[in-house]
Amino acid sequence: MSAVAEEKAGLRPEISNAADDTASSQIKSTEPTAAKSSGEKEAACEQPILFLDVDGPLNLWGRAGRRILNPLLRAHLVHLQPDDSFNVNVVLSRLLGPRLRELGKYFEVRWATSWNEWANQHLSPLLGISKNLPWVRCPNGDPRAKFPEVMAAAGNTSFAWVDDYLTEEVARQTRKKLRSPQ
Repeated sequence: MSAVAEEKAGLRPEISNAADDTASSQIKSTEPTAAKSSGEKEAACEQPILFLDVDGPLNLWGRAGRRILNPLLRAHLVHLQPDDSFNVNVVLSRLLGPRLRELGKYFEVRWATSWNEWANQHLSPLLGISKNLPWVRCPNGDPRAKFPEVMAAAGNTSFAWVDDYLTEEVARQTRKKLRSPQ
């Protein structure tokens, strides 16, 4: 979609490349590097995990296609397939990238979304964050389907899970799995 078409559709065209604005401060990837000392590796492993869903909590998808008057919101057309057979409108806050980078100081951030590997490929550049965030395989958007994957990925580590559709059933099952320190 061209900038003119986006304007006519009420979508704000991209003003600048978010990745260029914030290249120096990225959410860290959990990939080990040889430069880290063993003490730094242990400290990184002790961080709680923050599992993030995309559609709802981060992508204000209900706003796509409507005129966006809030200057903090930015609409993007994401081409998930190179042949344009699968495109998605996303609406993201301009403040989201800096906030995720700040959370990355306290949490190991992981995607828990049906976007799966597409989150790193398509959303990370829009947010100006690392393209190497770990992601939990989520077969569909239903948190009941995500639950076993999130629990396995969390293991014995403390975690937070942000999702717009966490049912009481998921909450009960999560409490059953957790140990007191978590």
